Amino acid sequence: MTETATYQLLDGKRCGDALREGIAKGAAEVKAKRGRVPHLAAVLVGDDGASKTYVESKVKACESVGFRSSLIRLPGTTAEDDLLHHIEQLNKDKDLDGFIVQLPLPEHIDEEKVTLAIAPNKDVDGFHPENIGRMVLGLDCFLPATPSGIVELLRHFSIETAGKHAVVVGRSHIVGTPMSILLSRNVYPGNCTVTLAHSRTGPIPGQPYPSSGYPGRGCWQTRNDNGRHGEGWCRGGGCWDSPYSRCVQKERVPIGRRCEVR
Repeated sequence: MTETATYQLLDGKRCGDALREGIAKGAAEVKAKRGRVPHLAAVLVGDDGASKTYVESKVKACESVGFRSSLIRLPGTTAEDDLLHHIEQLNKDKDLDGFIVQLPLPEHIDEEKVTLAIAPNKDVDGFHPENIGRMVLGLDCFLPATPSGIVELLRHFSIETAGKHAVVVGRSHIVGTPMSILLSRNVYPGNCTVTLAHSRTGPIPGQPYPSSGYPGRGCWQTRNDNGRHGEGWCRGGGCWDSPYSRCVQKERVPIGRRCEVR
């Protein structure tokens, strides 16, 4: 007898609408208690088209739930010290609850130095080492957006995760690694046994892979143009989940061109 697999569509829009409704109520309660709504800011350095679109969507999302939002635009020629000065001012701003510095940054600016300069209690991207450490320990903290969104999807649709085997593809500090940590924590959603696959991973027993290759063979994407997504696996020698990828040489690589694994 042939078994028929069944699947459940996790409707992100439906989940997002419900979350926004709850956030809007929370924002109104915050205003009633302290006399002002939550205030978030985003710093955009340069004129990268994908980053601009991404940040502007965040501004609209804030406004839709009653948050105050600020977008700070800086030219691509901004010196690293000048950006760090802006971050210092935002850290000290008592009327600002949190902010992000949109990645990627121009090549002359050290992204790690910028991440470390952001006060952990205002690091809403959840990239600061203190927030990463608190996440590992299961303490209250800001979580990276994509893993947090996936957890919210699982929670919203009451997906049972305890005792399941979860395979996470990609070990980036933005998506893959935090996702593996969240799925393995002793809370719901969590309690999974997690396999973290990456560019050096061979075939995993019992897991299907495209016949043309598996993680660790061919081209490997480390991040797409807006720098906000994690890794992707390859098919036919070309990365297939973004029109352009950045290979280990950090050059723009159109689909179909082969680059070396990292």
